[in-house]
Amino acid sequence: MTDQRKFIESIRADPEDDVVRLVYADWLEEREQAGRAEFIRLECDVATFLKESKHRETCRCDGGNNLCTPCRDEDTWLEFSNRQWELLDILCDDFQLPEITNELGSSKGKGRDHDLRLSLTHYHGKPLDHSTYVLSRGFVEQVDCPIDWWISHGPALVRWHPVQRVELTDRQPWYRGVHAWLVQSPLIHDADTIIPIEVFNNLGLVGTVPTSTWYATREDAETARSNALIAWALEKLGDT
Repeated sequence: MTDQRKFIESIRADPEDDVVRLVYADWLEEREQAGRAEFIRLECDVATFLKESKHRETCRCDGGNNLCTPCRDEDTWLEFSNRQWELLDILCDDFQLPEITNELGSSKGKGRDHDLRLSLTHYHGKPLDHSTYVLSRGFVEQVDCPIDWWISHGPALVRWHPVQRVELTDRQPWYRGVHAWLVQSPLIHDADTIIPIEVFNNLGLVGTVPTSTWYATREDAETARSNALIAWALEKLGDT
């Protein structure tokens, strides 16, 4: 496993700790990847601000030249946010994201509650609806995509990004009193509830028969599916 992969796997193992992210940024800068390093540091700073700042919700200053100190800090944060997008425009082609274009997603605004989102625009020449990368603290944290896209690109993506969540835009749990994922069989015809056998085999065995595994809540089913997709991608990637 390369040094770069070791950094990514360390971040994946403890995603709430920014220390490894910042050490990785230093490592990148030493290898003449200053823009990528700045992007990671900047995103960590913004994430810390978003977590700690609740001031704007109750502020009563006039918002003009006589800003209170917290609002001046807020303006500083907006400068950080704008710089995020500038860096992302510069780095987009070298960000190790498959099937991406330089046209950024619709969440490019400066709102404090927005993550950075990049639109996945096409797959096999067909437009993708509601498919996005969600970036947080310098890396892709979540992917919303069709199952075929993940099977094609998931292993390459987890090599460079500590993905924590995968939402499938074309699959939903089967529901008949419990929530279940199904695997292809002659008796099952609900295509939007079926997941590939190689992913199915990574699902937690909460309740299982050969062609289905089920959960008490939809959230449990979707979390198990997300974990299974990431585990499958890491298995395909191996130690390279």
